[in-house]
Amino acid sequence: MRINTIDCTIVLLLIGCVAAQAVASTCSSKNQGNDGAATCMISFVQNQISQDGLTATFKNADKQPLVKRADVYDSALALILLLENGKTNEARPIADALVNVVEPDGRARASYATSRLQAEDRSVNLGSLSFQIIALARYHLVSQQYKYLETALKIGDFIRKYLASSDMGGYFGGFSPSGVKFTWISVEQNIALYAAARLLNSITSKQEWRAVMSNTANLIKHAWDNKLGRYALSVTSKCIR
Repeated sequence: MRINTIDCTIVLLLIGCVAAQAVASTCSSKNQGNDGAATCMISFVQNQISQDGLTATFKNADKQPLVKRADVYDSALALILLLENGKTNEARPIADALVNVVEPDGRARASYATSRLQAEDRSVNLGSLSFQIIALARYHLVSQQYKYLETALKIGDFIRKYLASSDMGGYFGGFSPSGVKFTWISVEQNIALYAAARLLNSITSKQEWRAVMSNTANLIKHAWDNKLGRYALSVTSKCIR
């Protein structure tokens, strides 16, 4: 399935504003129309795949790739982009790397070295984990290989066990590099987790994923500000901000 112009823009924004500007500039100058833009982005992502299977992350200053660092979040989005365009074989190195970085308890770190699967940023991020679940579950649906779903479920179990909040629903943002749990809850990250849990529920029909959906939905409901007409950025200590 080819992605349309709006989807292309969303993917680019998710990958990151600086990277998006670099890719959009290159694609707009070389290609015309949706197919051309999609082809250009696919080529860009494939060129970013490193030896270990993850995708190199961009610097913020000079729009050059951080050739020694790969963020799990970016790699998950790259995998989704390739799958959306039928590039299952090309996506496999990323899918395998996203499996290999998961630790025995189900956590994955925020970023890894591109030359080896060694953590560069040892923090644990709920949003990153959520997109990792989505990417691996979707790769399972295409490949029909259980190890990808098994890993997605393992990550989900880690989130359910260690990040659930009992105050206002939702799930905490993760852990610092030193292992201290964050005391804030990101609304954006919980929306991503809702999507991940919904996908796992559609595949497994297991009650625990419906419970995660309900828990995140409660948080999202509480985070809506009627006066301002928008969602709060985060929730902390039972206070919305």
